[in-house]
Amino acid sequence: MAAYLKNTIYIVLSTLFGMGLGMLFKNQTATVGVILLWFAAVDPALSLLLPSAGQYTLASLGISISGGGTGGQGPYQQILSPVVAMLVYLTYATVPLIVGVMRFRKSDIS
Repeated sequence: MAAYLKNTIYIVLSTLFGMGLGMLFKNQTATVGVILLWFAAVDPALSLLLPSAGQYTLASLGISISGGGTGGQGPYQQILSPVVAMLVYLTYATVPLIVGVMRFRKSDIS
Protein backbone atom coordinates (compact mmCIF):
# COMPACT_ATOMS: atom_id res chain seq x y z
CA MET A 1 0.00 0.00 0.00
CA ALA A 2 1.36 3.42 -0.87
CA ALA A 3 2.46 5.61 2.01
CA TYR A 4 0.06 8.42 1.12
CA LEU A 5 -2.89 6.02 1.14
CA LYS A 6 -1.95 4.64 4.56
CA ASN A 7 -1.52 8.14 5.95
CA THR A 8 -4.88 9.20 4.48
CA ILE A 9 -6.56 6.22 6.14
CA TYR A 10 -4.92 7.15 9.45
CA ILE A 11 -6.12 10.77 9.15
CA VAL A 12 -9.68 9.66 8.37
CA LEU A 13 -9.74 7.24 11.31
CA SER A 14 -8.29 9.90 13.63
CA THR A 15 -10.95 12.36 12.47
CA LEU A 16 -13.73 9.87 13.17
CA PHE A 17 -12.24 9.13 16.59
CA GLY A 18 -12.05 12.86 17.39
CA MET A 19 -15.61 13.44 16.20
CA GLY A 20 -16.85 10.64 18.44
CA LEU A 21 -15.03 12.03 21.47
CA GLY A 22 -16.28 15.51 20.65
CA MET A 23 -19.87 14.29 20.63
CA LEU A 24 -19.31 12.44 23.90
CA PHE A 25 -17.74 15.37 25.76
CA LYS A 26 -19.80 18.11 24.05
CA ASN A 27 -16.88 20.43 24.72
CA GLN A 28 -14.17 21.04 22.13
CA THR A 29 -11.62 22.22 24.67
CA ALA A 30 -12.09 19.17 26.86
CA THR A 31 -11.85 16.87 23.85
CA VAL A 32 -8.60 18.40 22.62
CA GLY A 33 -7.21 18.42 26.17
CA VAL A 34 -8.00 14.75 26.74
CA ILE A 35 -6.48 13.72 23.41
CA LEU A 36 -3.31 15.77 24.01
CA LEU A 37 -2.96 14.42 27.53
CA TRP A 38 -3.42 10.89 26.24
CA PHE A 39 -0.73 11.25 23.55
CA ALA A 40 1.70 13.13 25.81
CA ALA A 41 1.48 11.12 29.03
CA VAL A 42 -0.79 8.07 29.12
CA ASP A 43 0.11 6.50 25.78
CA PRO A 44 3.93 6.44 26.22
CA ALA A 45 3.67 5.38 29.87
CA LEU A 46 1.36 2.50 28.97
CA SER A 47 3.71 1.40 26.21
CA LEU A 48 6.71 1.46 28.54
CA LEU A 49 5.01 -0.33 31.42
CA LEU A 50 3.13 -2.92 29.36
CA PRO A 51 4.88 -3.40 25.99
CA SER A 52 2.49 -6.13 24.85
CA ALA A 53 -0.50 -3.85 25.54
CA GLY A 54 1.41 -0.85 24.24
CA GLN A 55 1.11 -2.08 20.68
CA TYR A 56 -2.61 -1.30 20.88
CA THR A 57 -2.19 2.34 21.94
CA LEU A 58 -3.17 5.14 19.59
CA ALA A 59 0.38 6.32 18.91
CA SER A 60 1.63 2.80 18.28
CA LEU A 61 -1.22 2.22 15.84
CA GLY A 62 -0.32 5.46 14.07
CA ILE A 63 3.31 4.40 13.76
CA SER A 64 2.26 1.05 12.38
CA ILE A 65 -0.30 2.38 9.91
CA SER A 66 2.07 5.02 8.53
CA GLY A 67 4.73 2.37 7.99
CA GLY A 68 7.15 3.73 10.54
CA GLY A 69 9.38 1.61 12.66
CA THR A 70 10.72 2.02 16.15
CA GLY A 71 14.01 0.21 15.77
CA GLY A 72 13.28 -1.55 19.04
CA GLN A 73 13.92 1.62 21.03
CA GLY A 74 11.69 4.00 22.92
CA PRO A 75 8.25 3.36 24.32
CA TYR A 76 6.83 1.74 21.18
CA GLN A 77 9.01 -1.35 20.86
CA GLN A 78 6.28 -3.67 19.61
CA ILE A 79 3.93 -2.61 16.82
CA LEU A 80 1.23 -4.43 14.86
CA SER A 81 1.18 -5.00 11.12
CA PRO A 82 -0.39 -2.07 9.20
CA VAL A 83 -3.57 -3.98 8.25
CA VAL A 84 -4.21 -5.22 11.78
CA ALA A 85 -3.47 -1.72 13.14
CA MET A 86 -6.04 -0.24 10.74
CA LEU A 87 -8.68 -2.70 11.92
CA VAL A 88 -7.93 -2.02 15.59
CA TYR A 89 -8.02 1.74 15.02
CA LEU A 90 -11.28 1.38 13.07
CA THR A 91 -12.75 -0.29 16.16
CA TYR A 92 -11.37 2.48 18.38
CA ALA A 93 -12.89 5.12 16.08
CA THR A 94 -16.26 3.40 15.70
CA VAL A 95 -17.07 2.91 19.38
CA PRO A 96 -16.93 6.58 20.52
CA LEU A 97 -18.57 7.66 17.26
CA ILE A 98 -21.57 5.35 17.75
CA VAL A 99 -21.93 6.23 21.44
CA GLY A 100 -21.51 9.92 20.62
CA VAL A 101 -24.19 9.80 17.92
CA MET A 102 -26.57 8.01 20.30
CA ARG A 103 -25.95 10.65 22.97
CA PHE A 104 -26.32 13.48 20.45
CA ARG A 105 -29.62 12.12 19.12
CA LYS A 106 -30.93 11.63 22.66
CA SER A 107 -30.12 15.19 23.72
CA ASP A 108 -31.05 16.90 20.44
CA ILE A 109 -34.21 18.97 20.74
CA SER A 110 -35.86 19.21 17.35
